[in-house]
Amino acid sequence: MVHERGIEISQKTIAAINKVVAPETKVELQSLIGKINFIRRLIANLSGKIQPFSPLLKLKADQKFVWGEAQQRALDEIKQYLTSPPVLVQKHKPFKLYLSADERAIGSALIQEFEGKERVIYFVSRRLLDAETRYSPVERLCLCLYFSCTKLRHYLLSAECVVVSKDDVIKYMLSLPILSGRIGKRILALFEFDLRYESAKAVKGQVMADFVVQHCGPELGIVDLVPWTLFFDGSSCGVGFGISIVLVSPRGATFELSFPIEATATNNQAEYQALLKRIQLLQETGADAIEIFGDSMLVVNQLIGIYECKDDILRVYHEECCQLLREFRKVTIEHVPKLYNGDANRLAQHTSGYRPIEGVMTLELPADDWRREIVEYLENPSKKVSRRIRFQATKYVLLERELYYRTIDGVLLRCLDKEEANVLMGEIHEGVCGSHQSAYKMKWVIKRNGYFWPTMLEDCFTYYKGCQGCQKFGNVQRAPASAMNPIIKP
Repeated sequence: MVHERGIEISQKTIAAINKVVAPETKVELQSLIGKINFIRRLIANLSGKIQPFSPLLKLKADQKFVWGEAQQRALDEIKQYLTSPPVLVQKHKPFKLYLSADERAIGSALIQEFEGKERVIYFVSRRLLDAETRYSPVERLCLCLYFSCTKLRHYLLSAECVVVSKDDVIKYMLSLPILSGRIGKRILALFEFDLRYESAKAVKGQVMADFVVQHCGPELGIVDLVPWTLFFDGSSCGVGFGISIVLVSPRGATFELSFPIEATATNNQAEYQALLKRIQLLQETGADAIEIFGDSMLVVNQLIGIYECKDDILRVYHEECCQLLREFRKVTIEHVPKLYNGDANRLAQHTSGYRPIEGVMTLELPADDWRREIVEYLENPSKKVSRRIRFQATKYVLLERELYYRTIDGVLLRCLDKEEANVLMGEIHEGVCGSHQSAYKMKWVIKRNGYFWPTMLEDCFTYYKGCQGCQKFGNVQRAPASAMNPIIKP
């Protein structure tokens, strides 16, 4: 209904939807969805709200139609939303387009400021296809921008539009090295619009808050059991035998336990005894859910069922562990590398009498390494450094004393020093799979393989121009060394 305040849903339409009862057949459900789609532009995230209806629409003729609690809850939510529907006001310039995307659906809200307040013009949303659910978060936002602009083309062509989202999707699409495939298609389609990006952090408006709340997935409201976390390890050597357990409670408290065991146990038997001891203690405390992590691939895979336990001695431990694990409501077993099981491994070695070699040398970065200042600042952010270093450090991440460069789409590239960069350029340019590429292609291949350093393009040009193979067997430059002067016959 259109009047001086704007466009809103007529009370007749709202009353017709509120009188709808639960459909009993697939045809009645299709009729209900048709009535709701008639006012879809006024309902935010309609695709997410009617998602529970999708399984019933896919039923075949010989399948039974069952209206469940999830479908009834979705219908009640739509009726509740229509009790206070928004009023869509007339167009004013400029527009603002809020983008939102999750793992199941994408949606946007087109708004404009009217008398100092943000008013809604249009809601757009749709479900993601199966292939689109595997996009990265920034690619889903790019898809949302392309879908919204094509749907709202008649609005956006008339004025400038400010795109508001968590990530700068416009910069991401334009900064790609090769504009091809689906990203290139979307960029070409967006060239006709006057778009400008604005960070969501700088926007203060109730529309953004309401829009994000309406696009939150139902998984945020799920209450699950908080499990106990268990790390176990066993050690067997010529000096002695021992087991260790590191236990983390649901509240974050950590308990470290170690026990000596009989001298006839092997490493695998020690691993099973460590796990069995901890399961018995957890059972006495009344735990309902546990997460078990161990670095023994044999023990973990036997408990999961991937490996078959054929050893007679281990089979006794295996059956006893399985019997105790069935009494818990939720059990998760996962194999982790020894690096992430260090506390349990240290306790087990200490109990068994094994002493590892100490005094391991740590390599320090040389003074002329470009990574040194950034690494030192990331390790100690309170250190006084220049403004240039503080700005550069925002683009890097330090993981286990290794520096990584974070790209615009969140991919981490390992940073190399000068010597490693020279070896990598030689392998890519003239290695086993090298094809003597140009400098730009070398830079693209290096970043594609996950490496980075600041002077990458300049170094690639230097290496490319100094390659002897390219000088000997490359195309001969036949252009004259000096400019040719025309000669006219007398």
